[in-house]
Amino acid sequence: MVVGVVMTAAGCRTDWAARGMPTTEDGRPTIISLADIPPEQLVVLANDLRVGARIDSGRLDLVVAERDLFGTWTGHIITSTRATPGQDSLHLVSFGGQRDLTWNSYVFGTAAPGTTAVLVTGLEGAVGGEVVNGVWVIALPQKDLAPGDIHWTFLRADGSRRTGEGTFPPAAS
Repeated sequence: MVVGVVMTAAGCRTDWAARGMPTTEDGRPTIISLADIPPEQLVVLANDLRVGARIDSGRLDLVVAERDLFGTWTGHIITSTRATPGQDSLHLVSFGGQRDLTWNSYVFGTAAPGTTAVLVTGLEGAVGGEVVNGVWVIALPQKDLAPGDIHWTFLRADGSRRTGEGTFPPAAS
């Protein structure tokens, strides 16, 4: 297997296949158009790095967007799972090892109508959580997180909350 490596404007190497991300047969990341992901749906992680979620054909994609040395933005699918729009869900993808990355874990999902934000507690440095168009994503610096490490709260516009631990519904391919 050829390992796909992308150089960003910040000079960061992204080793897609080694991180378990979807790749083409030759090891390059699965590239998508960012046209169907509104800018407000992307969480800013750095000047040249964004992360967001989108629903496409019954699938929930976690997407990272990077700006190259020429200023062109490209989206890559990190992971994908089945999704039902309009229902709360929480998924986790977490990387580890000896990598020197700022963002190592992502919690993401769908939200029921009236949900404004999703929070995680007990984990420092979380960025994101705003619900936009029924989807949301939170980036975390922690490595090797397990579902039991995630304590979450879905905040509703009416002031109500839904709290819990772990991921839901069960992962489906």
